[in-house]
Amino acid sequence: MSNRAFLILFPMLVVVVIWSPAVHADAKAGLAGYWPLDGDAVDASGNGNHGTIVGDVKAVPDRYGLSNAALRFPGEADAHVDLGDPSDFQITGAMTVAAWVFLNGSHQNDGCIITKRGGGDSESWDLSIEADAAGDAHTATFRVAASFSQYVRVEDTKPLPTDRWVHVVGIYRPGESVEIYIDGLMRAETIDGVPNSQFSDNGLPVLVGSGYDGRIDEVRIYDRAVTQVEIWQIMRANVGCSSSPQPPNGATGVPRDITLSWREGPFAVAHDVYFGTVAADVNDASRTSPRGVLVGQGRSRAVYVPDSELELGQTYYWRVDEVNAFEAVIYKGNVWSFTVEPYAPFIEKVVATTNGVSNDGQTPANAVNGSGLNEKDEHSVAPADMWLAAPNGNEPLWIQYRFDVACKLHEMLIWNYNEPSEVGLGLKDVSVEYSSDGAAWSPLKDVQLAQATGTPDYTANTVIALGGITARYVRLIVHSNWGTADQYGLSEVRFGHIPTRARHPRPADGESEVDVNLILGWSAGREAAMHEVHFSNSAPMVATGAALVGSVSTSEYALRLLDFGTTYYWRIDERNDAGTPSLWQGEIWSFTTREYAVIDDFESYTDESGRRIYQIWRDGYDNGTGALVGYMEAPFAEQTIVHGGGQSMPFTYDNTESPFYSEAVRPMATAQNWMEHGADALRLFVRGHPDNDPGSLYVAIEDTIGRVAVATHSNPAVLTSATWQEWVIPYSAFSGTGLAGVQKIYLGVGDRDNPVPGGAGLIYIDDIGFGHPIGGTTPDRR
Repeated sequence: MSNRAFLILFPMLVVVVIWSPAVHADAKAGLAGYWPLDGDAVDASGNGNHGTIVGDVKAVPDRYGLSNAALRFPGEADAHVDLGDPSDFQITGAMTVAAWVFLNGSHQNDGCIITKRGGGDSESWDLSIEADAAGDAHTATFRVAASFSQYVRVEDTKPLPTDRWVHVVGIYRPGESVEIYIDGLMRAETIDGVPNSQFSDNGLPVLVGSGYDGRIDEVRIYDRAVTQVEIWQIMRANVGCSSSPQPPNGATGVPRDITLSWREGPFAVAHDVYFGTVAADVNDASRTSPRGVLVGQGRSRAVYVPDSELELGQTYYWRVDEVNAFEAVIYKGNVWSFTVEPYAPFIEKVVATTNGVSNDGQTPANAVNGSGLNEKDEHSVAPADMWLAAPNGNEPLWIQYRFDVACKLHEMLIWNYNEPSEVGLGLKDVSVEYSSDGAAWSPLKDVQLAQATGTPDYTANTVIALGGITARYVRLIVHSNWGTADQYGLSEVRFGHIPTRARHPRPADGESEVDVNLILGWSAGREAAMHEVHFSNSAPMVATGAALVGSVSTSEYALRLLDFGTTYYWRIDERNDAGTPSLWQGEIWSFTTREYAVIDDFESYTDESGRRIYQIWRDGYDNGTGALVGYMEAPFAEQTIVHGGGQSMPFTYDNTESPFYSEAVRPMATAQNWMEHGADALRLFVRGHPDNDPGSLYVAIEDTIGRVAVATHSNPAVLTSATWQEWVIPYSAFSGTGLAGVQKIYLGVGDRDNPVPGGAGLIYIDDIGFGHPIGGTTPDRR
C-alpha cells in the first residue's frame, strides 16, 4: 500500500487511481475503540466508547497540518481524556494499543500516552513514556499486569524522539511476548515472565495524555495482537481521507432531518458522497458502478442534506471519497453508519412516586432509572434493582410517573417484578390513569400485566398502548399481583412518546464560543406546521413570550447583528392549528458567542515559501528595525510554546542599536472591519522570559487613509513573564483611526515615535483578535 497520491500519465491516456488508505478490513477486527481526537473524544469505531476531555487539553493541528485534528496535553495529571471503564477495555487476552505522538522537547515528566493502571495495587495495561535510569531521556514503555500488583514491562532501546510525530505501538501476546514498535518497526520485546492472561478489571478508567507534555492523535485499542503489516496499515490509515463524521459513526437516535458533515481530507477539492441502507452497496459502489447510492459526485462543500426526511428507525450507511486537485486520485473513505430515532423514542426524565410503603433499597426510582438493565434491555434478578411496596392503610396502592413537561404518549413498556423466588409479587391487574396537573385524573384502561420470567434474560413483556394522549402524569392503580402476599413490585417502566416539541438545538444548549454569524437550527416537532422563534439576550423576555422574532416553515432561522461575548436565550414553539393542542411550547435554550474573532492565530503559516511567518509579518529585514520574526531554520513558527492551537509567533527584539526600536507589521490583503458585532476591544497574548530586558510593548493600527494610533502596555515587565499574559486593549486607545477599515497592524517593543536605546530579548505572540469580553453591556439585538 502506498501512502502517496500519484498520477499515471501515458501519451493520450490518463488513468484515474482509486486509492484506499483506509485500514484494511482485517485491521479493523477486534477494534475496541478508535479516537481520532479531532478536537473531541469521540469513538469512531462505532462501539460508542466516547470519552470526556478533562482539564487544559486543547485542539491543535495534526501531523498533516489539519487544524483541530489532534489534542495537546500540558504535562499535568489532571489534564487528560477520560474514556471510562467499559467492558471493552477490561481485556484479559491479547491486546494492541497504538497512537501517534509528538513529545515536546521541553518535557520533564513521565507521562501516559494511554493507560489503565494506577500503580501499586491497581496495576493494568499502560503505554507511556518514562525516564531512563539516568533521568536524562524518556523512552516509550508498555506494560501488562498479571495481577493487581504484578506486571511485565518492555522498554524501548532508544529515547523517544522529540518535536516530531512518532507512531508508537504496544502489543501483548499471552504467554509469548510484550513488544514495543516505533514508526512501524519492533524496537524492543520481552519474553520473560509474560503471563498467559492479563489483569485489567481494576475499576480504573482509561486515560489518554495524563501527565504527557505534547500532542497525541489517532489512538486505537484492539483486543488482539495485530501483525506487522497491520501496523503499517494503521500508520497509513486515513491519509487523504474524510474523517470526523457527523453524526458520529454508530450514532443512534439521530433526527430524521439530519445534515451530514465531515472533515475534509488534506488534498480534497471535491467530494463523492455515497448514501444508502445496504452497507455492501455503500462500500462497493464507485463512480463507474454507483449501485444507486452515489448521491453526490464532485460536491464542493463538506456537507450533504438527504433529499427527503429519513425513515424512522432505519439504519443508514454512508461514505465520502475525497477527490484531489486533478481528479486523478480518489481517496476512498470508510463506511460510516447511524440509526434514525424510532417512531416513539423513550422519555428520558421520569420521576416515580408511590403512596405505598416501599422496602428499603427498593424505591419507586428503581422502576425508571434503568437499574438492572443491560445493553440488550434484559433485566437482572437482583431485588435491589426493582421496586417493591405494600399498601399504606386501606387506600389502593398506586405508582405514579411524572414527566418534565406534558407529552404525547404512544405506549408504555413494562418489566414486571423479576426476583426468581418472588415473581408472584409482580403486578397483575391495574388501572391506567393520566393527568395534566397531577390533581385531576382521567381513566384510560384496565390492563393485566404479564408475569416476569425470573431469569436474567428477561425483557419487557407488556406493552400498553396509550393512544396519543397528552399528559404529564401517568399512574397505575394496583388491584392485584400474581401471588397472595400483600406486596407489589415492578422492575422497570418506559414511556414511548411522539416528539411534538422542538429538540436537538443547534448550537447545543449551553454551548460557548459560538460564531456570531449564526443560523439557528433544531429538529422539528413531528406535527409542526410552523415554528415560532423567540430570541433575546434576556431570558425573562424569552420566558414570557415577549421576544417573538418570527415564524418560519423550516427548522432553521438566520440571525443578524449578534454581539461578541454575549449570552443569548431562545425558544421554539411548534404550531399546528389543526392539532390538539395547537401549540407545543419549547424549552428555553441558551448559548454564548465567542468573545473575539481571529485576526491572526498563527496556525496558517507553514515552512513553504510564500506562507512562512516572516513573509507575512514584515520585520527588521524589511523595515530596518531590530525585530526578527520567526526562526532562522524550519520550523519557522514556534510549535511548543503556544497559547492556543499549535503555533505562536516568535518575536526577537534588539533595541541596543539604531533605530532603537523593534517592529513587525502585517499588511491586510483587504481592509478589515473591526467594528462589527459590538466589538470594542483588541486582544492578544504575550509570553516572555525572565532573561529578557524589560521594555515597552506596543500595538499600532493603521487605517485605509494612513492614520496610525499606538497603544502601549502599561507594564514593561510583561516582557519578562514566563507565563502567557492576556492584553485587552479598549478601542479608546486607538482614537483617531478608522477601525472599520484596518489596513495594517504593527507589533513592537520600544518607542516608535521617540526611540531611545533599550534592551533585547525574545517574546512570543499568539491569538490576536478583536471583539467584546464576556460581561460587558450589549444592546438587545434580535
